[in-house]
Amino acid sequence: QAAVMASNENAPCAHCSKVGAPVRCSQCKCVYYCDRECQRQHWKIHKRGCKEKASGSASGAAAPLSGAAASARAEPAQPSPVSAAGAGIGAVAGEKPSAAAVALPQDLLDIADAAWALEAEENFAEAVDKYGEAIKALEARVGDEPEGAEDSRSLALLCTMRATANLRAIWKAREVNKQSGADPELRRRAMRANVDSSRAAEADTQNAEAWLRKGQAALGMSATQQRSKDAFWCMQKAAGMPSLPAHLQHEVSQWLSISRKTLDSQTEMPPGCPQA
Repeated sequence: QAAVMASNENAPCAHCSKVGAPVRCSQCKCVYYCDRECQRQHWKIHKRGCKEKASGSASGAAAPLSGAAASARAEPAQPSPVSAAGAGIGAVAGEKPSAAAVALPQDLLDIADAAWALEAEENFAEAVDKYGEAIKALEARVGDEPEGAEDSRSLALLCTMRATANLRAIWKAREVNKQSGADPELRRRAMRANVDSSRAAEADTQNAEAWLRKGQAALGMSATQQRSKDAFWCMQKAAGMPSLPAHLQHEVSQWLSISRKTLDSQTEMPPGCPQA
C-alpha cells in the first residue's frame, strides 16, 4: 500500500489540520496528510480505524486525480536520480523567462538579454556574472529591498534568472561531466541559487518559477529530511500558482514527484502504517 497524491485542495491534514493536504492514506482513502511525516505522527491514532474504513470503502472508486497531482502520480522520467550524497539537479528548463509582465528598464533588459545569451551557450560562469551586473545596477537605483511592486518584481525576475543559471551549471556538471553531488563547488552553486531564489520568492511571492528554483536548490544542497520537506513544500506552492508558465508545468510536476520521493525516503514509518 502507498500513500497517494490526491486532488482535494480543501482537505485538512488529519495530524496538523492544515487545509490543502495532498497525501491521502492509500489503505482507507479517507484521511489526508501534509506529507509522510504527518502521516507517521498520526498513525498511532489512525491505525485503530484505518482497516475498518478501508473495508467500508473498498467497493467505492478512488477519487480521480487532476492537475499537478495527476502529473506527479504519472511519474514521468526523472531528471536525475536522488542519492544519499544529495538529490541531483536535473535538466532545468533553458527557457528564457518572460519579461512581458515586468517593466525592466531598457538598459537592464539589455544586460539580462546578454546574460541569457551566454547561458544559452552554456557559458554559465559568465552568465551568472552578467546577471549579477544587472542586479547590482537595479539595487543602485531602488535599494536592496525595493518598496515599489514593479521594482520588487524586477528584482525577483533577475534573481530567478541567476538562480536558474547556477542550477543549470550544476546539472551540466553532474549529468555531462559526471561530477559528484558532493563536489564543494557544486554545493556552493546550489547555495547561491538558494539565496537568489529565496530572495526572489520574498520579493515577489507570486513568482512561481522562483519557488520552483528554490525547491531545486534545496535538494541540490542536500537530501536531508528538512531539505526534502522544504523542497516538497516549494514545489507544491509553485504547482498551485496561476502564474506558473505553461512551459514549466511539466518540470514542476517532475520535481514535485522527486521531492516527495526524497522526503518519503527520509521518513521512517511505524510498523503496519501504509507505506508511501
